[in-house]
Amino acid sequence: MKKERNIFMTTPSDLSTSIKVLKETITWFKKQIEPHDCGWMYTTIDGLNHRIKFLKKLQRLMKKKNEE
Repeated sequence: MKKERNIFMTTPSDLSTSIKVLKETITWFKKQIEPHDCGWMYTTIDGLNHRIKFLKKLQRLMKKKNEE
C-alpha cells in the first residue's frame, strides 16, 4: 500500500472533520445518481470510501500513539 502524507491533518479532530465531510459528499453523490451515464459517480464514491478507510486507520494509529 502506498504511503500517503497528511501534512495538513495533524489532530484526530482534523481527521474527524475530514471524514464527516467525505461522508456528506458521498451522500450528495448518491442523490445525484441517475439510471444512465453515472458510472464515474460510483467510481468517485469508491475513491471517497477508500480515503475514509485510510483516515480512520490513521486516526486509530494517532490515538494509539497518544495513549503510549
